[in-house]
Amino acid sequence: MTRQYAIDKAKIFFREQNRSFYVVQMEASEFEVMDKAELDRVMESGKIRRDAIIFSMESDPNE
Repeated sequence: MTRQYAIDKAKIFFREQNRSFYVVQMEASEFEVMDKAELDRVMESGKIRRDAIIFSMESDPNE
């Protein structure tokens, strides 16, 4: 999906679910929306690095 579409989806998911969501650049022009658990799994597997995160909507962990 495009960068702007992924960002818009992350905002919508954040509002609906009140959880953290991240937009990650997977390839040159391919972006994905991930929640925190999915992001952690993908980073742990080595498929992406932290600098691939281009946008985040993060919830307060204390709520």
